[in-house]
Amino acid sequence: MTGRLTGRWICPGCGEIYNTFSRTPKREGVCDVCGWSLFHRSDDREDLVRERFRTYREETYPLVEYYQQVGVYHQVDGMRPIEEVTKEILSIVDERQETQAPAISGGK
Repeated sequence: MTGRLTGRWICPGCGEIYNTFSRTPKREGVCDVCGWSLFHRSDDREDLVRERFRTYREETYPLVEYYQQVGVYHQVDGMRPIEEVTKEILSIVDERQETQAPAISGGK
C-alpha cells in the first residue's frame, strides 16, 4: 500500500491518476488524456504515508470496528479500476437509501 501512495502521480488538468509501480503514462511525466505535466503530491512521501497509516490504526480503525458492529460497514476493494470502485460504492449507497428511507406521508 505504501508503494501505491508513494508512486502516485496526478494530472492537474483532468485529474487522471498514474502510478510509478502499476500504471505508468505512455510518456514519462505527461498525462495520456490531456497532455499536462504530472505532479507528485507533497504528502505522498514515505515518512508521511507511514504517519497517515499510524493515524488510521489509532484513530480511524476503531470507527470501522464500531460500524461493523452496528451492521452498516461495507468494505470496497479500492485497488480495482476507479470506474468499478465508484459503481460499487454508488450501488451500496443506493441500496442503503432504499432499505433505510423513512416512509413519506402525503397528507396532514
